[in-house]
Amino acid sequence: GVVRLRRMSDSYDSRPKTSAKNNHIYRICITGGPCAGKTTSLTTVRSDLQEKGFMVLEVPEAATMMMKGGCFIQTSKMSFAQSVKFQISLMQMQMHLEDVFLDIAINSGQPCVVLMDRGVMDGSAYTSLKIWKAILNETGWTSIQLRDRRYDGVVHLVTAAEGAVEFYGKNNEARYETLEQAKDIDTKLINAWTGHPHFKIIDNRHEGGFKGKIRALLNTVTKYIGLPENAFVQRKFLLMQDGEGRFILNEPSGLKRETFEVEEIFLVCRNEEEVESKIRSRGKEDSFTYIHETKTVLKGEEIIRKRQISAREFIQLMDQKNVNTNSVEKIRHCFIYKNQNFVVDVFKNVAGCPTILRIETNDKMSEVLIPPFVKVCRQVTGESTYITGTMARNDYKMPEEDIQSCLMDISFDMIKKNSVSLWNMKEDGAKIQD
Repeated sequence: GVVRLRRMSDSYDSRPKTSAKNNHIYRICITGGPCAGKTTSLTTVRSDLQEKGFMVLEVPEAATMMMKGGCFIQTSKMSFAQSVKFQISLMQMQMHLEDVFLDIAINSGQPCVVLMDRGVMDGSAYTSLKIWKAILNETGWTSIQLRDRRYDGVVHLVTAAEGAVEFYGKNNEARYETLEQAKDIDTKLINAWTGHPHFKIIDNRHEGGFKGKIRALLNTVTKYIGLPENAFVQRKFLLMQDGEGRFILNEPSGLKRETFEVEEIFLVCRNEEEVESKIRSRGKEDSFTYIHETKTVLKGEEIIRKRQISAREFIQLMDQKNVNTNSVEKIRHCFIYKNQNFVVDVFKNVAGCPTILRIETNDKMSEVLIPPFVKVCRQVTGESTYITGTMARNDYKMPEEDIQSCLMDISFDMIKKNSVSLWNMKEDGAKIQD
């Protein structure tokens, strides 16, 4: 039967509580598959950030609290309606915990990192797609609200069952998932968070074993909160495409992708230290998030700060637009391949439709794996020609030689096999085909 519940989209609105005066509050979700080292990781990150002068709050996992409180619920024995109600209750509890800890962080008046032991999107990995859709329908929530508005950064620790089998279940005799079950849950969790603007997957292929995995996590969290000493290297590649943003060839089955509309508007800088200020909208259909990002240089160090803002603030800040720039409109594609997060931006209001693949690595010398279903024209890392700030200028033009060399022919049959493209975003509602 159909589940009838009170709609909760108003009382559990996922918009951030942080504002301009509270832009030193950082919400970091740490998730992962079974036996991924999450407990040890949270403890280590907390200690490291406290030594750096941050107040650190750790939001406990709601499901674990319920289990410890005697709620040994066997969801496999529940009816469809019972499962939906239970999952909604669990998610309400998780969001309420997060909101209470966030209030405490804001009221402290100190720079604070709120670490989340898992996030609300994790629930989608532990239930069926049918139940998950029913949850969203009954509550009025959207995946974008739950995934993108509640967390500034998300880190996924890959299960030991994938790449460190000898350690799987070693310190936890109660571990009930088999290796294959653990891998399956891990993949579902990655899919649940794919599309978050700051999502990092940390696998088990690090020098130094588990200690190397912890170091990678510390570096990632440090980057998310804006500390400059742990630099990540971003590689950028100009992709081949058909002139309208179609760029995927021979797509593998089961590829999880998310597609968004993005608009960036550059603002007038407010002081001498500020070298760049911009606002960004990101989303699809009627669900968007809004960011205000500033770049400052202090004592030779470049510091980037980002804060979520409301739609009203976004509209108000548009009045401060730099008249020497155009707004930049993109179609952004996010997908995971070989445990690496890839972002492709199609600049739809720039002549030539430049299509840029971005990959983030920890090391300048790291070998970059290019997915076989995209074709690189050339690497453009570090080229000012393909920085968004440059491309926003009123007089910007994509170099003619790049326009010609990046063009490729795609047959109509190939177009219909590809769902992620500028063309499909408009014509087919950006629906993902399996």
